[in-house]
Amino acid sequence: SSSNSNSSNIQLEPTSIHGQGDKITLPSSVLAALAEKDLLNSNSSQKRGQPLFFRLGIKRDNYQFPQSQAMVQFVSKISSSRGDDDDDIILDDNDDNDDDVDDDNDDMDKNESESQEMMKMYLDELSCEYVSYTYATVVEFSEDEGSIGLPASAAAALLNPNNGGSGDDSGSGTSIHIESRVTIDPAALALSLASAKVGNENDVEMDGSAIATTTA
Repeated sequence: SSSNSNSSNIQLEPTSIHGQGDKITLPSSVLAALAEKDLLNSNSSQKRGQPLFFRLGIKRDNYQFPQSQAMVQFVSKISSSRGDDDDDIILDDNDDNDDDVDDDNDDMDKNESESQEMMKMYLDELSCEYVSYTYATVVEFSEDEGSIGLPASAAAALLNPNNGGSGDDSGSGTSIHIESRVTIDPAALALSLASAKVGNENDVEMDGSAIATTTA
């Protein structure tokens, strides 16, 4: 898995965390990296009470940007327009040339349409980059270095190629097998063993038919 913050990718080894929560755990080095990038200052969303979201994904082998057809065409258009007027390409909704017509409905519809196209292009590129991906907030930065703690909900999302990624090898039609292993909640295991021990003690006092019914 990889976590994404401020366009920085970190490769981490997944490990299971158990309980009812849906938040991940990360190593303290990630927190230090966020502080170094000044993402925790007074102007950040974290200071305003909003949680930090991380993108978690299983990356495709040999991925190189750009790869989706729409992004390839867009990057090519950007490259060919360097040195020319910037009026031909709008990268965001804040075009200074349109300040005098911001209230015009046609311009608003045009900007909204362009934003939707940019978002679709971005999501298409993510599907080329990742086999699957999801987003999560962090509960604490206490994980071992090099590891990321995944709750069951995050693990299930990453094991589902239809969640984000397309599930095939970059459009080749070849299904990708995601390796996984089943883990057991230590607390639930301890409770189960304790219950089994009590049950075995009670079985001594049961007659044969009761034991047969219990084991069935």
